[in-house]
Amino acid sequence: MPRPIRVLLVDDHPLIRAGVYSVLEEEGDIEIVGEANSTVGLEAKCAQLQPDVVLLDLRIPGPPPAEVIERLQAHHPDVHIIVLTAYDEEAYIRLAVGARISGYILKDEMPDSIVKAIRTVMEGGVWYSRAIANKLSRLIRQPHRLPEPVLTPREKEVLRLIAQGYSNTEIAEALNLAYQTVRNYISRIYSKLGVHSRSEVIMLARQYEETHGQQEHNTGRM
Repeated sequence: MPRPIRVLLVDDHPLIRAGVYSVLEEEGDIEIVGEANSTVGLEAKCAQLQPDVVLLDLRIPGPPPAEVIERLQAHHPDVHIIVLTAYDEEAYIRLAVGARISGYILKDEMPDSIVKAIRTVMEGGVWYSRAIANKLSRLIRQPHRLPEPVLTPREKEVLRLIAQGYSNTEIAEALNLAYQTVRNYISRIYSKLGVHSRSEVIMLARQYEETHGQQEHNTGRM
């Protein structure tokens, strides 16, 4: 018999955690191996508990979700991240799409959606709540409103070094990262920017640096 799917639940509301726990404990193929009420130390918790899936709220104490998701994907690439939240603002949808998470569930959905989402992502699929999928579909049908790919702070650093002509090895040394970690960052940057070669990413990196570097400079002067 295969081992149960291991789930780490991250939410700062005890009632939500209790409700999710009561739903999942009825499933013979799913096991909650840990809970957390903030994102503080979440990477270490994943290393300790080795979950297959992290159910993550987006508004909880600790480091911001973009940073947390970035770290988990870099250091625990086999872990599937499913957002479980009450919020469906476009900013959060942009974060989800940009970070290429495995799922996005709204808390007002039927409880069995959580079970279906977990099983779906473990089979290699993705799961979006119907309301989220509908919003995403509307964005796609309105190209002028399509969100720009969301780059995390670390991805921006890597992108700037690529624009300056750094090799992967040089980027690893400059940022004190493992070579494979740099390759993972670059792979995600390729995916977010829709490019397939280093020459393309260098061109877009320089455009990105020119545009966003100037925006950040102007913002800093305000």
